[in-house]
Amino acid sequence: MEDYQVNWSLRAVGELDAIGEYIARDRPAAARRLIAAVQARVGKLAQFPFSGARFRRTRTGLYREISYKKYRIFYRVDRRAKRVYVTTIWHGARRGPRRLD
Repeated sequence: MEDYQVNWSLRAVGELDAIGEYIARDRPAAARRLIAAVQARVGKLAQFPFSGARFRRTRTGLYREISYKKYRIFYRVDRRAKRVYVTTIWHGARRGPRRLD
């Protein structure tokens, strides 16, 4: 099976950066490890794009989610283009995001 291309939205990149900056205030090494681990977890979507649980269908398609520790990572898959679009990263203690795209 050919791998899918994984694309991060500007929003998701900004959220991951903000999470890293928040953690780095007290624990810079832990922040670097968390960011690397989230990126690795998302990177696995290239081979296993449908591994995440179904979350919600919107006008732009079906969204799925995977998690890493306390964080929920939302994405959608475009089969035709063989792409995964990471749209947002959310702390698990918060209610699900209202807007995914």
